[in-house]
Amino acid sequence: MRILLWLCLTFLTIVSYAQPTTNNAIWEKALKKNNFKINLYSLLIKNYSVSFERLISKRISLQVGYRYGPYSYWIDNPIGKRIVKAGVGDPRYYAFQIGNNAVTADIRFYLGKKEGMRGLFTGLYGRYAVFDADNVDFNYVSKPEKVYSVPLVNNFTGVGGGIIIGRQWLIKNRITIEYITGIQYGKISGSLISKKDLSALSEPEKNELKENITEMFDIFNKNYITNLTINDKGLNGKISGPFLGIRSAISFGYIF
Repeated sequence: MRILLWLCLTFLTIVSYAQPTTNNAIWEKALKKNNFKINLYSLLIKNYSVSFERLISKRISLQVGYRYGPYSYWIDNPIGKRIVKAGVGDPRYYAFQIGNNAVTADIRFYLGKKEGMRGLFTGLYGRYAVFDADNVDFNYVSKPEKVYSVPLVNNFTGVGGGIIIGRQWLIKNRITIEYITGIQYGKISGSLISKKDLSALSEPEKNELKENITEMFDIFNKNYITNLTINDKGLNGKISGPFLGIRSAISFGYIF
């Protein structure tokens, strides 16, 4: 939350101090400096993403965006269904339900001959995201062949940033269409909790369960879970590790 407030305050401060001077009165009157946008691409994965872009010089802008993903099955969307159909990834993750909130701050540099928020651009950005994953039932088979369904609750945050490149088109002086792509790198951290009654398991069985859950969080030869403890009342662990991702958006905006 402190990072979110810092991003918003930084954006507002820069905008307030970046107002055009009297010497720039011509471009102030000629160029529209505000753009409110909706990310259409995010709707495909049942996320709702809006952003506000502010022009601070003839070819430089700042943007702040907010994304909200309601709590739902992460594969319950067109992209997730294609993943399932292709058999990509571990089927154990298909039942995950996840919700998320994220704030993104960009600085953009327009590269074309035309001034304002149009044409080819590149930029840098930072992002802070909060995720809540649930409905992750790990089925452990003890001896003699008794199945323990261990529900896992996973809450974690992600902090990162990256570079983008894109293009924005201005249509009929008021409407914009934007496409961006980019890469991002950062770190996730959080917790893994289960309050399942495991008192019926022996110590060797608890150790085996610990090994199985640890293996579940081995991703691309990197283990993302640490300090995992299992006792009669359940389990508790920490999640930490790097991530590499792709940022992509197709946005529809109104400029004013």
